[in-house]
Amino acid sequence: MPFSDFTNPYQNPANIPQNYRHHINLQELFKAEDHIALVMQDTYIQAKCLYVDAENLLTEAKAYVERMILGEEEVT
Repeated sequence: MPFSDFTNPYQNPANIPQNYRHHINLQELFKAEDHIALVMQDTYIQAKCLYVDAENLLTEAKAYVERMILGEEEVT
């Protein structure tokens, strides 16, 4: 059977048979908390990057305003 014709018979996680959930090679796939933890970690990393970017932008803006006040930068 070609993969392009494949349809997942278990699209609803509640329909997955218990013997799949408890199989030694498959049980890691069914740990819901793993996916949630990964999403939370990714979100935290993105937020941290945005925070650092915002801090850098604020520092640049403060330096620009200071240069304008000192007359070293033209007001545009």
